[in-house]
Amino acid sequence: MKLALIACAPLVVLAACATPQASIGGGGAAPASGAMYCWKDRLVAADGKLQCNWNADAREACKSAFVTDLPRERVTGEPREGNFCPNGQRLVAVQLR
Repeated sequence: MKLALIACAPLVVLAACATPQASIGGGGAAPASGAMYCWKDRLVAADGKLQCNWNADAREACKSAFVTDLPRERVTGEPREGNFCPNGQRLVAVQLR
């Protein structure tokens, strides 16, 4: 029994380190209106969603690596290019409805 528990311990640690995917549309993490920012090279449009490392603050978007989905119906227009982050990443911005 102890051997089985020892063998499973690394799996528990790996599961705790996994990055979960979240949806901004259902979680209330996104502001009701305003702009959202993310890295241009992380932006993927698919299935009525814009997937990226979205953040309501441009400086935080430069540091963020957590990818979330933004429902397309919450966005007005197309993503537009923004400034560069200190790490060299180009930001894009969208305006929320």
